[in-house]
Amino acid sequence: MRKIPSAWIRRGDGLTERVILRLSKSPATHSELVNLFGDVFRNRIKDILRPKKSYEIKAGYWHLNKEGENDRTYTLCYFSPGKQTSKTKRNQNICISKRSLKQCNEHSHAEYIRQAKLRAKLIKIGGYSELEEKKLCGK
Repeated sequence: MRKIPSAWIRRGDGLTERVILRLSKSPATHSELVNLFGDVFRNRIKDILRPKKSYEIKAGYWHLNKEGENDRTYTLCYFSPGKQTSKTKRNQNICISKRSLKQCNEHSHAEYIRQAKLRAKLIKIGGYSELEEKKLCGK
């Protein structure tokens, strides 16, 4: 195991912020969120549903929708961005494996951080939309 700064492995893709923004408008079903965010949402939903200091998303019970598929409703209970705290300090080192170190790409990490900062600015001024997200990600 080798120690590297925690900022190198932090996710900066903004999925949680985008889910919070979508749920702040109205509750949404699982299938709606998967259609909007793709399979990335399906893979990271357990992490998003864990209660944090700054937000909490509640999931309803599973039920069958009109197409006969399992579905559930997600609701944003509270969101207070002022209470965000990180588990490790920025100058603190954490242990990771050699395998994850090989997968770490410093250029893409810097790009994710840049995108996250721009996304935060857009959300702050109220100009965040799906069109702006597509411009930001280059898709």
